[in-house]
Amino acid sequence: MRIATYNVENLFTRAKALNLDSWADGRKVIEHFSEINAVLAKPVSGGADKARILELMRLLGIDKKDDGGQYVALRQNRGKLVQRGKVFGVEVAAQGRADWAGWVEMKSELVNETSTRNTAQVVRDVAPDVLGVIECEGRAALLQFSSKLLPSVKGEPFAECMLIAGNDTRGIDVGLLVKETYKIGWMRSHADDVSPTGGRVFSRDCPEFAI
Repeated sequence: MRIATYNVENLFTRAKALNLDSWADGRKVIEHFSEINAVLAKPVSGGADKARILELMRLLGIDKKDDGGQYVALRQNRGKLVQRGKVFGVEVAAQGRADWAGWVEMKSELVNETSTRNTAQVVRDVAPDVLGVIECEGRAALLQFSSKLLPSVKGEPFAECMLIAGNDTRGIDVGLLVKETYKIGWMRSHADDVSPTGGRVFSRDCPEFAI
């Protein structure tokens, strides 16, 4: 059995903030994005929380318009996180998580076709029986990669693939592909494992697979 791992850096779509020229360019966006979602997850929002929410929204470009940010967007599906008015400006209307349903999400863009094809060529040349992938945007992308892209570079498609969505909201989860000789058996996610301090242990997941 040949086992390999590969950071595919998203196969077809990737968060815009992760697709900049350098890590330094996107780092602040990622940090602000992570922080605002952490604050929004609190059951109750106090005065300091509301002030920080407004500041982070301004930094991310979504204070005046939900879809106004270059790299992120605010989704308000039920209730209102903020109210925008000409007189008082932007105010946090929600008193906590129970008052509204929504989130801040990363905007994505298509990955360069050459990059995706190069990934397929590397996987073809390594020819693993079991391939663990990192930074993949979803199971559907893995299926397309295996059934369409690998054959296009004369690679052998995988028989099975699995990806369990974890805690990271940027679409950079971990998954698994196996050749026809093998089967994916039981699976166990550790996305909800909690540390003694109350936070989640894994920022994405540490899934277990039996092959």
